[in-house]
Amino acid sequence: MYFRIGIVGPKPSIERTMRALHEQNLGASFELYPYEHARETGDIITRNRENVHGWVFTGPIPYLTVQAVLHEKEDAIYCPPTGASFYKAMLQAVYTLDSPVKDISIDMTDNESWGLMDSLEELNFSEEQLRKYVFSIDYDVQEMIEFHVRHWQKGTPRQRLHACMQYMKDFSREGFQSSKSTRPS
Repeated sequence: MYFRIGIVGPKPSIERTMRALHEQNLGASFELYPYEHARETGDIITRNRENVHGWVFTGPIPYLTVQAVLHEKEDAIYCPPTGASFYKAMLQAVYTLDSPVKDISIDMTDNESWGLMDSLEELNFSEEQLRKYVFSIDYDVQEMIEFHVRHWQKGTPRQRLHACMQYMKDFSREGFQSSKSTRPS
């Protein structure tokens, strides 16, 4: 029996997940459910739960967002961010800026911050070099954007790392340097 698994997340994250699954023989077929904003996940689950046997969310944000909608017996997992994905984002930032990253602002979900905080501590950033915005699932989009913009207007940081794909696009349109911080490796 083939299982049908729904994969939910931003399109680039789903594409990375599918590349990782490409040559795996998992006895499953995958239904892809991309979104523009994580708040769409509840509607995606409600409309499509009869089409799949379980769910894979591409990160903690869509997984946390959908908790109120998931049924108790519904199988659902997510891809947690890793230290390796954080270091990859840092290397991409260095490459993009063509210089070391000495000032950074980062946002992350409160349930995942412990793993990323360990990775941040290994880099020995001082509090003056690192601005953190830790948010819960009921985060205020405008507040998150203002946090980064406020620091950018002060001349720091030179780089932002984001948990939310949509904000990278918003900041890029404004000419700010941004990278995805919690990419699953």
